Amino acid sequence: MDMAERPPETPVAPPPKERETREVIWAGVPDELHCKVHGPFDQFKRMWSGKLGELKATTHDIQLKPDAKPVYSAPYRSGPHRRLKIEKQVKRMLNLGATEASDAGCSFPVVVVSKPGGHFRVCVDSRWKNERTVKDVFPIPRMDDSLDPLGDATVSCTLHCNSGYWKIRLAAEDRDYTTFTSHAGLFRLLRLPFGMVNAPASFQRALDTILSGFLLQTHLVYLGDVIGFSRTVD
Repeated sequence: MDMAERPPETPVAPPPKERETREVIWAGVPDELHCKVHGPFDQFKRMWSGKLGELKATTHDIQLKPDAKPVYSAPYRSGPHRRLKIEKQVKRMLNLGATEASDAGCSFPVVVVSKPGGHFRVCVDSRWKNERTVKDVFPIPRMDDSLDPLGDATVSCTLHCNSGYWKIRLAAEDRDYTTFTSHAGLFRLLRLPFGMVNAPASFQRALDTILSGFLLQTHLVYLGDVIGFSRTVD
C-alpha cells in the first residue's frame, strides 16, 4: 500500500493524570463515597502542593527564666555520612523558608538521630534552653475524653498535619534563641521546631483556635491529628 493511501491513525488519548491524593487510605470506605471525598480534596489540593504553608492562629513565644543566660555550644563531631544528612536538611529548611543565616551570640548543636528503617532525623539539642524556659500550661486533651464523642458516629476520617510545627511562626524577637550550629554554619529558625519544650502546647492552641466552633461536636484534635466525625454521611 502506498503511504498516501494509508488510513489516518486513530489518535491515542493520553493516560489520565493520577489524582494528587495518594495519601488517602480507602480501606473500609464504600465505593459510593469516593466521589464525595474526592470533591473536597480536588477543591483544596493546594494544601499538599509541597509548599510549607502557615497557621496564622498563633505565633510561638520563648520566655526564658530570669536567671537564664545565653550560651554558645560548639558543633558536635559527626562523620561524613551524617554531615551529608545535616547539609541536606539545612538546605531543605532554607528552601522552605523555615530557617535563615544567624549571627546570634548563642547557639545549640545539631544531633542526628537514627530512626527505624535506616532513616535519620536531624534535631537541635535544646535541652539547655528547655530547662530554662517558662512552661506553657495550655492543656493537651486527654485521650479518653477525646474518644467519648465518637460513640454515636457512623462516619469518620483522620487528617494528619504534615510538618505541622513548621507551619507556626516563631516570634521575631525570640528567633535568636533557636540558633543552631553545625559544620554547615550558623542558622536560626523562623518556624516552630520539633523538640522545643512548649511546641506541643503552641500547636494544640493553634488548631483549637481554628476549629473552636467544632471541637467535640464534629471534630477532635490531638496535636497533629484531626478527626472529623458524623452520625450521617452528609
